[in-house]
Amino acid sequence: MLGCSVYGVMVWNTDPIKHRQTLILIDDVSGVYDVGSNYIVTNSANGEMGVWKAGSANYIWRYNDTRKYRNPPSTGYELQTIITALKIAPNDTCTLIGNSKGALSLSDFREPYIQDLGMVKKDGISSIELIGDKQMLVGTQGGDIELYDIRYAQKDSKLTPIRSFSVPTANAANQIQVCPGASRVFACASSKYVYIYSNQVGSHDPLPAFTHFGHQTTVSDFRWHPGQNYDYTIGSMETGCKGSNGLVQVWRPTNFVVNGW
Repeated sequence: MLGCSVYGVMVWNTDPIKHRQTLILIDDVSGVYDVGSNYIVTNSANGEMGVWKAGSANYIWRYNDTRKYRNPPSTGYELQTIITALKIAPNDTCTLIGNSKGALSLSDFREPYIQDLGMVKKDGISSIELIGDKQMLVGTQGGDIELYDIRYAQKDSKLTPIRSFSVPTANAANQIQVCPGASRVFACASSKYVYIYSNQVGSHDPLPAFTHFGHQTTVSDFRWHPGQNYDYTIGSMETGCKGSNGLVQVWRPTNFVVNGW
């Protein structure tokens, strides 16, 4: 089990609960990602990312503003802004990083460089999701969602979207998640709504196929049910208003909508 403190990351063995070690970072720790034999820690306050091997209290490496992109743009842009999205590749050898200036980069654990993917959005990147090992969804603070073929991410060519989607309210596309039982369907949270999109071949509609209006305040988290007997079922929760508790809801689109997917 991993836990965050202000300046460090603590690792416990949960059977029994016992503090095993503390990994020290320089500044505020914003998130911890367990990736097989590595722990990935992002420090969004300074745009840093550190990697540790299990059992070691020392960095393997740390990415910060002293590390240049492999192919830096003419502006000399560097990773010195807030990390707003991070996604580990399925093979656990690299991570995709989105930041507050709308830039997407690739960090290969086996190389000491950050590779710029040549993609800068007008709004900051709010979410990254992978569809298998071939495609990637990127959401922005402005409500844009774009689909990319990540097989070209390792090459020195600019990524171009295969297809684009949009959030109707133009709010941030947060927590993009692909449906476990149907990779052609994905959802995102934005403000007090959860939107479900269909990525079927031949379809070009950028708007969601279904919108969940059940929450009264901002949706703080949601998850697809992983069970095969609960296809397209989602559990979502909201922040709640001051002096009142938010609701946790479990819901599913109607069969009329689902049959169209």
